[in-house]
Amino acid sequence: MLIAPISAIPSWEGFEYQRHIALYIALKHILEELESDNEDEIRLYKLGIEGEEDFSIIKGDNYISLHQVKEGAINLDDTDKACFILSVMQYNADYAYFHITPSASITLDFIEKTKKAIDTLLIELNKEVKTKEEFIEEIKELEISHGKKIKKSDALYEQTEAKYIVINKITSISPKGSLYKIVDFVCDGNKEKSNVIKVIGDVILELSEYENKLSGKCDSTIWDVYNERFDDSKSVIQNSCVIIEKILKKTKPEGCIFYDETYYQFVYGQLVLFSKDVITNSNTRSKKNSCKVEFSEMFNLITKNFKAESNTTEYHYYELLQTIKDVFEKYPTSKRTDCENDNCTTCTTVEECNLHRQINEICSKSYDDIKDFLYKLLLRTPKNNLPRDTVVNNLFIALLKRIKCLKYYDTNVILAEKNEKFYRLTLDENEYIEDFTEQLLSELNLQNADKFLIYESDVLITDRLNKPEFTYNQNNFNVMGKNELNEIKDITSDSIERQKTNYNKSKVMRIISKEMAEEELMNNE
Repeated sequence: MLIAPISAIPSWEGFEYQRHIALYIALKHILEELESDNEDEIRLYKLGIEGEEDFSIIKGDNYISLHQVKEGAINLDDTDKACFILSVMQYNADYAYFHITPSASITLDFIEKTKKAIDTLLIELNKEVKTKEEFIEEIKELEISHGKKIKKSDALYEQTEAKYIVINKITSISPKGSLYKIVDFVCDGNKEKSNVIKVIGDVILELSEYENKLSGKCDSTIWDVYNERFDDSKSVIQNSCVIIEKILKKTKPEGCIFYDETYYQFVYGQLVLFSKDVITNSNTRSKKNSCKVEFSEMFNLITKNFKAESNTTEYHYYELLQTIKDVFEKYPTSKRTDCENDNCTTCTTVEECNLHRQINEICSKSYDDIKDFLYKLLLRTPKNNLPRDTVVNNLFIALLKRIKCLKYYDTNVILAEKNEKFYRLTLDENEYIEDFTEQLLSELNLQNADKFLIYESDVLITDRLNKPEFTYNQNNFNVMGKNELNEIKDITSDSIERQKTNYNKSKVMRIISKEMAEEELMNNE
């Protein structure tokens, strides 16, 4: 082993493109085994998240493939290319891939660059090893012979240093792929001169072995650019959901009665949450470089009967989103529709329809954003008492159709502006203000409280409540610190300075019914 394992955890923790590519590749392997009638083989697989490149596919003790993911421009130097090939060889991986976007390209010269890097390293590794003290003595002798002080910045100092392997330069912060970085990794903390000399001998043998194995090889025999390319995370997720659909229809065909695109996205979201949990549990010093996701656990999660366990918060989010989609699909033919066509497909003005635009915007968001949006829409954590179809139709769908200034914002809420006041659309169907107040205060005391309700909403649109002045004191549940200031830095209804000035004041909002919202906001257009 010459190339130190890397930590891919930081990029995975950000719910990034890399995570989606890795899950997509894992799903493809699961499906391939199922289609080959090898379901029992799935338990042998692991998705390696940390240690070997950006991720790896492992079956038993064998590395099936190593993977690097590049979402943007490709900026690889010769050392990057050599380290990639050396990683493939040291893990004895069957093959390796680069995942790049459709517009990107990579020069297939990795083997050539690796051979040159090995030649250079073998020359450097044959230099004499000196301790820090021995090297200092060498410099002192040169100072005597030259009759002057030699500084580290002097050319003679640098030339002399380049003649040796100086032990105190063997550090983990040395450049990737350099002699000092490799020797530091293989030394594993023991930098006694005798051990360093032994390690250098071992490194020379390993490099020589790789040099022989690369003889006569071309890039395509070891690695290639993955044949499927995706522009962004959204397209990766869409393709992953297609694979989830195939897995479910093959293993659980009886569930086809309720399988749909929303359900596949829900299952994919569960896989993302599961991978996050694995990463969180593995991101400790005692478990360093041991982050592996078992395919069997992924498979069990995909085929889990969430419908049978429908009393979970996650499934309630799925049910609510599905209700919104179903009501949207039925709206053109509903009794109170404003649509002139029976469906969006035949509508010639669909691109001008605010309802159509906002639903598409919501459905294009990530799983986490959709959950956040639904939470803020309900003003509570979803439970069994989800809004009825009629409430979704008359409050949410109908208002988005009729009030063109109601729009989805990046804070995952639907807002409209009038006279410098921000109206926020909700799915609240409380009949009494006392029940609404109790519900609101209960939610705002939770750790994931909807702080934008405080800072961004002047008017709440509900199903039937009307309250000209609704007051609550944010001091009861919130402290405005650095995180809260960061959260509100881009909001539209107030500046941070004004928020800090108003912090100790009770928040006063209006609560209005859907009928009053139509009256006030439709006249605003």
